[in-house]
Amino acid sequence: MQEFEQQVEQQKEQYQARLLEPYEIDVHEFVSSNYPLVFPEYAKGISLWAKVSATDHFGVRISNVKAGDIVRIVSVSGLCSFSDKSFVAHFLSVFGIIGYVGTTADAAGLAPSAVGTIAQTIENGSKALKPYKGKRGKIRTGYGETMTGSYARKEGGIVVCMPQAAGAIYATRRNYLRREAERNGRLHEYVPAWNQGKCFFPYPDGVMEMTASDDGTVHILTFDRDHMDNEGAYEVEFTVIRGAEDTYEVQDALRSCFAELHTS
Repeated sequence: MQEFEQQVEQQKEQYQARLLEPYEIDVHEFVSSNYPLVFPEYAKGISLWAKVSATDHFGVRISNVKAGDIVRIVSVSGLCSFSDKSFVAHFLSVFGIIGYVGTTADAAGLAPSAVGTIAQTIENGSKALKPYKGKRGKIRTGYGETMTGSYARKEGGIVVCMPQAAGAIYATRRNYLRREAERNGRLHEYVPAWNQGKCFFPYPDGVMEMTASDDGTVHILTFDRDHMDNEGAYEVEFTVIRGAEDTYEVQDALRSCFAELHTS
């Protein structure tokens, strides 16, 4: 137990010592969570694919998000384990832009010639993550559901932290969902009052999107306090759209990128 706690503290010190600078990327370039991804100035909206590692306490970060922008979760899949007191090597999340709607008529969608490259990049990036092998406890879906059909309120699943949260929200006692969530699912009304409007837990029968009220960075990560004893990664598909550009046409164009990716 003491050795595990020492390892946790060492990893925390390493995280704090890192100098994390925003990284301007081109469309179709994938990065690890060492770097925030900057929302491109030329885009009305972007489609993003991510493998969010359960051992990564940074998760996915999108900077240059403006007040009024909408973060919309399309899907979350996969299983992760949140077992206690068993140290697991740290694996970063992998994510990137797979499509966009640009500010000019000829800059839209997913380049057909890039589909195969993106699929290969996703496959290669996924291999670098610690897989869930079904040998550990506290198994959770990306929506926080357990294997008994109840919903976890203290750990597991995905949490999306908006710029107004001023950083990532972790699974401390103060941030646990209310007990009713165990029976009724991760409805937004069960999020603590002080986090209402700052973050959301994706849930198909609840909230799947939120609007930024401040400029800043979006954090998407697994809901936990100490990530070093976890296993697995969630696959997350989501869009970020400039608030003034949130039209049906833009939404449809961004969603079509996911359909094209899955059929490639």
